[in-house]
Amino acid sequence: IPIQTVDPSVENLLRVRNCNFFDKTIDNYYSSEQYRKTRVEKFGKLWETIKSLYPQITEEYLAKKDNARSLADYLICTELDGKRPSKITPELMQQIKDFWGIIQRDGYLSDPMLVKLSIYTFVKEVTDKMNGAIEGKSYLQYSLYTGHSNTVNAIVLGIKSFNQTIELTSDEFATNVLFELNAPEGSEKDENAHYVVVYHNGNVIHNESYPEFKTKFLKAGDLGMSKEDACRASGNACLVYTSDAADDT
Repeated sequence: IPIQTVDPSVENLLRVRNCNFFDKTIDNYYSSEQYRKTRVEKFGKLWETIKSLYPQITEEYLAKKDNARSLADYLICTELDGKRPSKITPELMQQIKDFWGIIQRDGYLSDPMLVKLSIYTFVKEVTDKMNGAIEGKSYLQYSLYTGHSNTVNAIVLGIKSFNQTIELTSDEFATNVLFELNAPEGSEKDENAHYVVVYHNGNVIHNESYPEFKTKFLKAGDLGMSKEDACRASGNACLVYTSDAADDT
């Protein structure tokens, strides 16, 4: 099966990076009452347990921006490496993952425009690939893209914007979204005969005819203006993007 990984020159277009809007959204979230309630009220027992197991982890440390999420991130990584501390039980690890997942969604993607800015390039890439397959311009069977969990979550939230039945659960590392384009045999060149099935971590979350899916998915990633204007409309000045600073795009 031919596999196409995204070209390194455009990989950084598929996720938020060095974005003033992203940074401001995160700053606002960590200083919000919503975050305080999440960490102190909803997951207070979790962090009390962590502090009792590791005296060096203080309330002052946890109260600082992003420290609790970073600690949760670290502990999840230790489990993936097979080096989970013996003090961290599987039940406690699940609570850590639940906290991490909520922070990812409520904090990192709390603004609808940030979701659009995260996925608009990817949305066009996917629909262009599907159009190419239907029109006989592309014979790729599988295209593979990699990115941070923020991007994957944003893709799922984009689909949720037109399918409210989708339930966002705690996100595992190596989370993934799969778009499968299908058509009955003999109808491969008929766009109206095609349909799309979307899987999130192996579970079907959306199933729809391709023409309808394409219209809704493109709308989910439609900024309605240029990327620069979208950032300015959100009260943020975009970075200046040049070919000389592709890594910062």
